[in-house]
Amino acid sequence: MKIDDFLTFEKKHNLFSKKISEFSFWGYIRFELNTKLTYSNNKKNENGFVKKRSLKDVFLFIKRLISGIIQSPYNINCENKILFLQSGISDTLTDGSKICRFTDLIIDEIPYNSQWVSDVLVSNKNRHRIVKYNFEILRIPYYFASLIRYKYFSLKEELYKISNEISKYIYDDFNIEVSIDYLFNLIYKAYIRHKFLLKAYKKFLKKANPKCIIYECYYTVDHMCINEAAREMEIDTIELQHGVADGAHIAYNFIENSKYLFLPSKVYFWGKYWMNSSRLPVNYCKKLVTGFPWYDYNVRNYKHVENNDNVCRILVLSQPTITDQLLNIICELIDWFDTNNFKFNLIYKLHPAEYRNSNFIINKLKIKKNIKIINDSKISIYSLFANSDIQIGLNSAALFEGVYYNLKTYIFDSDVSREYMQVLVDKYDANYFSCSKELFNLISNFKFGFENTCENIFFEGNSIDKIKSNLLMYIQ
Repeated sequence: MKIDDFLTFEKKHNLFSKKISEFSFWGYIRFELNTKLTYSNNKKNENGFVKKRSLKDVFLFIKRLISGIIQSPYNINCENKILFLQSGISDTLTDGSKICRFTDLIIDEIPYNSQWVSDVLVSNKNRHRIVKYNFEILRIPYYFASLIRYKYFSLKEELYKISNEISKYIYDDFNIEVSIDYLFNLIYKAYIRHKFLLKAYKKFLKKANPKCIIYECYYTVDHMCINEAAREMEIDTIELQHGVADGAHIAYNFIENSKYLFLPSKVYFWGKYWMNSSRLPVNYCKKLVTGFPWYDYNVRNYKHVENNDNVCRILVLSQPTITDQLLNIICELIDWFDTNNFKFNLIYKLHPAEYRNSNFIINKLKIKKNIKIINDSKISIYSLFANSDIQIGLNSAALFEGVYYNLKTYIFDSDVSREYMQVLVDKYDANYFSCSKELFNLISNFKFGFENTCENIFFEGNSIDKIKSNLLMYIQ
């Protein structure tokens, strides 16, 4: 689905004005719904989307709640200037220490007496900070409330009515069937989380009283609730760009320049391309180009290794939305290589969302020669870029990072990739492919020493200094 079609759709039906018990829910569900509609015509990835729950998950949940009580944010007893909400995913520095890629390199440069840190998810892997809190305790009311069955829910009739209405809009405009139950559950979950989290965050922020809050990815329900609570208390919220955030990403595009309470106060973009191509309400959300500290750190530490033996080094960046399709193409591609005596080494890098259910991928690839499978977050993707000649993917933000290493880029052809990745085709000589034979023909014609001399418009340098200068107003 083209993004402009979705933007026209939500404006046509005035969806931002629709409410459930005074809750303007549309901003909270539009990203997930748009994703569902976008991939509605794609082959379902039975393996890629399955998320199995185990006993280990139950114990981890209990551990988080206990930690939430012990390290409750409500225990804060001093005024703080900057609140960092860290990602629950750890990345590895060259010295082996674990960090949050979005916040820790910034925190290292901020005076210790000016800030304190919170982990959104408990992670013993992250290195010690001045103060750490676990936000799980704030979510306890939501966990209990979510156990309420729909049939006892007082707004059930109103929810079904509006779900039915939106389902009809979607079918009439896009000829796509979306079940009423799916929409009901989507809106219901957003309502329940908003109802309890907004109250919890207001109470917490009143006590902590920070001048600003910094995090990655604003469009989670938690962070949108924090934005609302902070807006009411005149506390700035700052999103650090975390991935593709251009004119093709629904979360960063709006037709009308309205005051959406769920948006952050500011967004720090990696480069001018992202800032200029996104359509966030300019007068309500300040857009700044600061660069990406994690990118700067890695390109400084991982230099490209020249290929001296003319064995083609291929990096495949898998994604859960096309797991099966891409896996089949790569298996067939290897057969083409073998048949034509093409020399290659291939690294198949799984997406973190695929780690949990990686066995079917491993079993299918392990019988092939010259393949290395990466399903471990300890291995830096930049080290993989540095030792590759070619990168293959769909619409991963990592493809933009690979541009620095002059990697020849081949993109799986789909409506999604043509929305997100066309700039790589236009400016960086990338190519689309739709089957293994097309991909083989492209790779077999690859010339070693490929170099794209175009200016890197995706990442501005000197990011730490730019971010520090923007944060001075909060720490002085």
